[in-house]
Amino acid sequence: MYQALYRKWRPKTFEDVVGQEHITDILRSQVVSGRVSHAYLFTGTRGTGKTTCAKILSKAVNCLSPVNGSPCNACASCVGIDNGSIMDIVEMDAASSTSVENVRALRDEAVFTPASVRMRVYIVDEVHMLSSSAFNALLKIMEEPPEHLMFILATTEVHKVPATVLSRCQRFAFRRLPAELIEQRLMYVASSENISLDPDAASLLSRMSDGAMRDALSLLDQCACVPGPVDVNRVYETVGIAGRDEIKQLLFAVLDSRTGDALDILDRIYFSGANLPSVIDELSELFRDMLIYKCSSGGRIGMEGVRENDVRAKADAFSTRVLMDILGNLRQYRNRAKYTSDELVDTQLCIMELCSRSQADTGNLLRRVELLEQKLEKGGSFEPYSERIITDAPTAHEKTDAPEVPIPVPMAQEEPAAWQSAGNAEVLLHGDDDTSGVDGKQEEKKAPTAGRCVTNGQFDWKQVLEKAKPQLSFADLTTLDNPSLVTASMESGVLRIKAQNDFVLLRLRDEKLRAILKGASGASFVALGDEDVPGTDRFEELISLEGKYDNIIIKQ
Repeated sequence: MYQALYRKWRPKTFEDVVGQEHITDILRSQVVSGRVSHAYLFTGTRGTGKTTCAKILSKAVNCLSPVNGSPCNACASCVGIDNGSIMDIVEMDAASSTSVENVRALRDEAVFTPASVRMRVYIVDEVHMLSSSAFNALLKIMEEPPEHLMFILATTEVHKVPATVLSRCQRFAFRRLPAELIEQRLMYVASSENISLDPDAASLLSRMSDGAMRDALSLLDQCACVPGPVDVNRVYETVGIAGRDEIKQLLFAVLDSRTGDALDILDRIYFSGANLPSVIDELSELFRDMLIYKCSSGGRIGMEGVRENDVRAKADAFSTRVLMDILGNLRQYRNRAKYTSDELVDTQLCIMELCSRSQADTGNLLRRVELLEQKLEKGGSFEPYSERIITDAPTAHEKTDAPEVPIPVPMAQEEPAAWQSAGNAEVLLHGDDDTSGVDGKQEEKKAPTAGRCVTNGQFDWKQVLEKAKPQLSFADLTTLDNPSLVTASMESGVLRIKAQNDFVLLRLRDEKLRAILKGASGASFVALGDEDVPGTDRFEELISLEGKYDNIIIKQ
């Protein structure tokens, strides 16, 4: 009968275990010195060697002639344990034996001395599946077991194991295997089994296994069922994922925001029989590797067969934030995929969203923010003023007859005059209340706009409420007339209302109420708090502000 590769090539000694030397070296030393514990807990992801090491350890402690702490695999004990004829080595699946009755039966028979070997060993796989009462029944015998008894517990979810059990075991954490080690092992197994395995295919299989040797061997076994060499195309066809060319084309279409092309490519991939969540996983892997490439200044583009220079150029053309945004979208899709009723529609929506976000508003906004940050890092300082009058005057050591030219810059808020640094020059900025003009003469202040509620040159909120009173409800009028709840001011034709708590703010968001206040005050816009006035672009204003004042020197 044919035996699967992962069973046929399961390690039989500690030396054969790949990538877990930090565990196998300790276990061998314990066997050699005779300081073997009565209880072990092996943790880690699937396919990393937990059960394999448990079986090797059970043979090593019972081997009649161990070799450097590993079983000889030739004595009667080792042979009997391998073929299952020795009943003192018990493998128990906790997933199917979760009740307290199963543990009580185990505890009752554990007190008997072994019939064929020195130590009775219980290997409990997926121990986190035991019920709370079963764990409690196991505690006492684990704490004070007979000398002939050993427990080896294995789990992939150690956080579900009670702390009372953890404290009674020696704990060993199995790591995910590096892709390079899995690739080497696959090539060795393939050569021993007379399988023609292409190195690129071995690399692809090792990456698809996600650090699990058993998964890699199972995939190799599946690909080798069809006669002929196992290459990259064979892997794609057998596993049911999109080929590297299709994935690369889909990647470029997404990055170039070619939504129609991306959907056409996705349709071809779908009707070729590929699994759509797997396609998104491959895209996620590529975007992740592109992100690592940018952050690590030259890391490799990860997916096998998609390492060309044009992929690197695409990564260089996008900011780190945009790539992170796209990768986050892909991960959100994968989280939703298990609940969707139509994978194709959901995947198409995901691709359309990626195409619209890769270069559109998000990238443009991020570019503008980065530009603003760069200017601020150079020593620039931006503060809002309602009107700035800047005169170009000679320095003390520089004479000129050129007339002084005013440069007004309208802004959204009034503040007193202040000195600002612009490049290598110092600039004096004036607010509305400044009376000095460009020629030293006094300028008349602007009269309040007609229709505004002004008393003695100051904005009068009471007048606004008086005009709006016929249209306001009693509750709204009482709230708005309370200074401890609402304050208001008029700035450049904008009525700014500040609420002192969230309840009042929620009421002020009512469009009808804001329209009433707008009409009563004669404002062009009603703003809540410090929100910007529609039609203004604060980013572009701030970005361009420093450049307007370069090389301008103001004489005091």
